[in-house]
Order: sequence, then C-alpha cells, then structure tokens
Amino acid sequence: MQIEGIAGLLRICACQLQKKEGEHSCFFLEALVPEEKGNAYLQQVHKPIKVYLTEGLGEKGDCVFCGLITSVTLKQNFSATKICVCASSYSLLLDLHEQTRIFQDENKKLKDILSADRLKLSQDMGRGAVSLEVAKSILQRPCKEIVVQNKETNFSFLKGWSKVLHIPLWVRDRNTDLTLKLDNNTSNHILPITEDQVYQFHTHCDFSASTCEVKLNRYVELGYVLTFPGIVEGNYLVMACSASYEQGRDIYRAKLKKIVKETANEGKLDFSWQAPLRLLAIVTNVEDPAHLGRIQVHFMGNQPEYADLDEKKPCWLQYRSPYTGTQNGIVFLPDKGDMVEVSLLHGQAYAMTAWRSRPLAEEGQKVKDKYIGNNFQRRIIWKEKSLELLSGPNKIVMDDEKVEIMVGNTQLQLDKEGLHLQVQGGKTALNITGDFNLQSNGSLALSAKEINAKGSGDIKFDSGKDVHLKGNHIKMG
Repeated sequence: MQIEGIAGLLRICACQLQKKEGEHSCFFLEALVPEEKGNAYLQQVHKPIKVYLTEGLGEKGDCVFCGLITSVTLKQNFSATKICVCASSYSLLLDLHEQTRIFQDENKKLKDILSADRLKLSQDMGRGAVSLEVAKSILQRPCKEIVVQNKETNFSFLKGWSKVLHIPLWVRDRNTDLTLKLDNNTSNHILPITEDQVYQFHTHCDFSASTCEVKLNRYVELGYVLTFPGIVEGNYLVMACSASYEQGRDIYRAKLKKIVKETANEGKLDFSWQAPLRLLAIVTNVEDPAHLGRIQVHFMGNQPEYADLDEKKPCWLQYRSPYTGTQNGIVFLPDKGDMVEVSLLHGQAYAMTAWRSRPLAEEGQKVKDKYIGNNFQRRIIWKEKSLELLSGPNKIVMDDEKVEIMVGNTQLQLDKEGLHLQVQGGKTALNITGDFNLQSNGSLALSAKEINAKGSGDIKFDSGKDVHLKGNHIKMG
C-alpha cells in the first residue's frame, strides 16, 4: 500500500485498512520518521489522507481509501522516532452532529425520507459532496407512520433504516466525494476469485447463518459479490474487508456471507428501533374530513426544536378521549392554536393533554372548584355545594335545597316550598296553546294595578258560595 497525505516517512512498520458494513472505514499506520520533524506530524490531524494499492513493480495502483486523519501519536526513544496515525472515512463527519427532524406526511414514500438533499448530508459533512444511493425497490415503498430523527446523527439514522429494511448500508470511500449506499450490494457484476488468488478459506456455521473468512493475494472491495470456482459453490457478499502490510507484503482478508435472497424486507415497517417520545405541538386544524375527531399539528415549543419537514402536509392524529361510546362519547377537541402533547411510539402517534398557555379566567381561578368552559362563554362549574351552568350572562344554579334560573332581571326559583318567579321591570307573558288549569287547594289571590280578562267564548264564574263584585262602578253589557 502507498500513502498520500503524509510525507517524509523513513520506513512503514505496519499499516492496516479495515472496512465493515454499516461502519466507518478505518486506517492505521505506524512508521518511523525523522527525529527533528516528529512534532510536525502532530499538526496533521484533520488533514486528508489517501491509500493506494501497490502494483507489480511498486507502482501506485487504485485508490482504496479517502478520509481524514483523526489522531497522531508520537513515540520517541533513543534509537528512533515513531508516529502512530489513525484515520477514518469522511462518513465520520456525518456521525458527529445530532439532528432532530419529523416526517409527518402520511402519503410519503421512503424516497421522501432517504434523500441526501432532505437530510442535508453534504451540509452536515461540511466538505465535498455526499450522495445517497438507495435500491429502487425501496424508494417507492409507502410509509404512513410518523418518522422521527430524535437526537440522532445522520449516519446513525441511516443505520436504523438499514435494520428496519434488512438491507446493508455501505460506505463507499474511494473518492473524495463520499457515497453511502442502501442496497444488497455495491457492484452490478460478480467477481470470480481463482484458486491461485486464495491463501486460506474458512467456513463457520451457526444457528443463524453461514459465514466465511478468506485470505487473498488481491484486494476485494466491501459489498462486492464473489464466486470461488473450484473451491465452493454459490455467491458470497463481502461484509468486511481489510488490507494490511505484513512481513514486507500486502495481505488482504475478507469476511463473507453466502447470498440466499437478494431482496429487501417487503413486510410492514418495524419502528421498534425508535425510542418512545413526547413532544409539544400547536394545533393547526380540527376539521377532520373523516369525522374521527382527529387533529393536525405543527411541532414546535420543544427543546431542542424539531424540524417539521412535512409542515405543509401534516397527518391527522388521533386525539385521546376517556370515552368514545358507539356514537359520539365524549368529544372535547382542543381549539386551533392550542398546545398539545403528542406521544410517538414505534411509528404510531396520538395527541393528548392540551397544555395551558394562558391565565385562567376569573371563574376558573378557584382551583378547588372544577371547571369546564370553551371560548364562547359556555361553562360548567362544580363547586363544593352547588353546580352552575352558564351561557353568557345567564345561568342555572343547583344545590341541595333549590334550583335557580337567572336570565337578566328575571329569576325563577324552585325549592321545597314551591315556585318563585321574580321579574324586575320588563314584561312577563304566559302563552299556552292548549288547555290551562290553574288550581289551588288553598287561597288564590290575584293582585295587580289592572286586570283584564278576555275570552272568545263563554266566561263562567262558578262558586259554591257567594260571588262578590266590588268597585266604584260596575258596568255590565
């Protein structure tokens, strides 16, 4: 192997390149350097480094690694100065900064999530370009569930999707521009490995799978599909590979998995990898077209703030109710602009518990009382000794002794002693379309400034005793 990015090495003692599915590529170098220049190598951290294969006559071959130096250790003694260099693929830069995003749209497909542009991979890495290649069979899969990137790095987020879809995540690091790939393999062709290229071939079987380890005299890239004519049947996927400088020559190793089926998981997406989460959101719509009592929200008011990537395409969330019944049950939806708490559990989401963001009205400030009210002056107040129903200024008060109805200056009271009607000013009218019977077992008294009695038919006065008429003048006829 030949190294570009670290100059002036006297002798390479050891070096090794390691690549593994779903992981950052790593490179390790140990070399002797001039004593007077030892400290200068400490300044190489964060600088780029490239590793090339060595061809037949020591010529530079293909580039097999591009990355950044992550650490340099200087070892000095009386005889020599040695440096130990560790480097990682550029994908490491996608694993440093946590992101918080929400994908709401219930009509979204996986291409709307697994996108380099939507995840801002190039911006996250901060140098060069990043592309994300996803198998076409995956991109068009629907995803109705709410997806949350909850304080995860972009690299960790993609690894989670790799587990959900049961498909490998590959880091392609042979160019300065980084490529991440979600696919069954990284190559469209099958690479045959001849017997003379194989030093060792070991097979390991357990209950879950069959794996192989092979030692070669040539380099094979991560994600390649290999065959071994004359050695073993079948196609094998390179799940890990390494290149190391040992005893004056380059040695290549690979861990293989026999390919049984090259399809992604086509069943229901499993979101068990997502941790339960509760977030605050602002209600944006309660006019559910399906009349299921659902709401739409915009996620905000959280620490950290979650980027609502489907703000213009929010999904309809169930709003929890203590009782639904076979018809309506209890229907108390929050109002537009209210803040609610949304629980997210393994892709499922529902809203609950409206958060109070405004001071209580005067009627609701007595916290010992129980209070239900809306924004239209309709209230129910449970007090210690009474129950009140209010509609604007009008109210009904019920306690253990009486029921009172108050409308403006008119008050109607029902108690154990009877019915009491009190009208201050105004006019009281009693209109009855059917028969009306006024009967009392005691005395009946009518008292008014003026009494008018009028009937379209006969008017009868019937008394078991005398009938007395008294006035200054009595007119008849």
